Amino acid sequence: MTADSKHKGTAKGPVLVTGANGYIAGHVIEQLLKAGYTVRGTIRSDPGSSSAVKRLIEALGDQFASRLQIAQASDITASDAFHDAAKGTTAIIHIAAPVNIFTIDPSAFMHASVEGLKQALNAAYENQDTVKSFVFMSSTAAIISEKNGDYTFAEADWNTYAERMVAEKGVMAAPRHVVYEASKVAAEREFWSFKERKTPKFAMTAVNPIMCAGPPIVRPESPEEIHISTKMIWKVFNGVPLVKAAIPGVYQGYVDVRDVAAAVVFTVDYPGETDGERLILARWYSPPQAVADILRKRYPDRRGAIERGVEGAGYEFGYEFPARIAFDGGKVVSITGREYIPWEKTVVDTIEALTHLL
Repeated sequence: MTADSKHKGTAKGPVLVTGANGYIAGHVIEQLLKAGYTVRGTIRSDPGSSSAVKRLIEALGDQFASRLQIAQASDITASDAFHDAAKGTTAIIHIAAPVNIFTIDPSAFMHASVEGLKQALNAAYENQDTVKSFVFMSSTAAIISEKNGDYTFAEADWNTYAERMVAEKGVMAAPRHVVYEASKVAAEREFWSFKERKTPKFAMTAVNPIMCAGPPIVRPESPEEIHISTKMIWKVFNGVPLVKAAIPGVYQGYVDVRDVAAAVVFTVDYPGETDGERLILARWYSPPQAVADILRKRYPDRRGAIERGVEGAGYEFGYEFPARIAFDGGKVVSITGREYIPWEKTVVDTIEALTHLL
């Protein structure tokens, strides 16, 4: 069913978006504004002195400036972190979370992931006379787990492996990437526990994207600013050897960041259609070789720079998931009526947004 065929259940804002200066959040904010919503965003630093806020507003354009407000939430675990920002909102989209497990104490990382969500949920509960929808940005890291044989992950699955590893070894001794995954599991379990315990008036939906790619809203000023999940595409385009282009040890599944944002906005538009749902956003499998094949075809003048590798090797036709580890991202298509953006378009659009860095 498409958006045009349904009655929208939420007024046009204001909508609170936590972690407003992030890669995914930028797209969520843009799509909310284009849909007519007023947006309140929170960031950790002082908005008045934040270059990220200035660049975000510039990227979105003057036509949206009057409907975007940014406030400070310096500590997302504080009991009043979102108290003021949530007042009078019709929806809350919680995206703020620690990202780099390798630069933060693991126990603090886990604490911030769960407690930040709790504070956002509490703020929603305090304002449930106006809040109609709460969307939690989770991850397929909360879903993927160790399996024997071929397996397709769906919304009913949980990453019990990461939970078990952290329980057995402790948060300080478990591998950092496992702690990251366990933090996503712990936060989302708290999300659903809250719904069961509190039975709030507002709808609650978890969105679980795989790695995101696609053009950023805010143009990076240097290659170092390129989002980590998009950096592989840039590296391939710039001639980094294919064996060194990917994030080590990370499954090469992708979705376009614009698809993730569209799913989030849909849940705000139609809370009754998505209440209680977990929505996997995952569609393509693309190691560096697949990206090289796309870019060498699209940019023949770069063939001397982009490593050729072995054309067609290491990935399925149509960039489908391999049988050994696959994801079923079909539910969100069934609910929203919106097909995924083709992977070739994602790759090319990403490069088109980054060519100023050459």
